[in-house]
Amino acid sequence: TELFFIMSSIWQHQFYYLFGFLALVLCILVVTCAEISIALTYFQLTSEDYHWWWRSFFSSASSALYVFLYSAMYFNSRL
Repeated sequence: TELFFIMSSIWQHQFYYLFGFLALVLCILVVTCAEISIALTYFQLTSEDYHWWWRSFFSSASSALYVFLYSAMYFNSRL
């Protein structure tokens, strides 16, 4: 729901006033992406898969893809 309010503020030229909460959500997202990337890299290295670098990148980059697809869906459906 927070992403909905951010998209509304950007596309409808409204003022977004929850910057503290947005910073907290950003910190949680960064920590979560880092932990997922570390865990998946560890699992791939313990299974002796030495082509781990792209999978560890794409595991955390999938959250950026989600935000991009959500913003495209919001742009097409709400505006």
